[in-house]
Amino acid sequence: MPQHLSPQSEVDAASANALDVSRRTLVPKGSCWYCEKPVGDIRRFCGKACATAFEEEKEFHQAAIAQQDPGRK
Repeated sequence: MPQHLSPQSEVDAASANALDVSRRTLVPKGSCWYCEKPVGDIRRFCGKACATAFEEEKEFHQAAIAQQDPGRK
């Protein structure tokens, strides 16, 4: 029997999926993309807090750019 998600749950799931895809597009570089702490060759962030902060900062900068140039996404 299929489970039906509430509209908010569907939005949350889509948002989480978009964040996951966005994070996976970052190339592991041996250090955290947010705080630069060494993390090895396969990780992108040292922990969930840095991953979340990185995404929040990215969204903030995108919103600031959108306010400056409303025609741009």
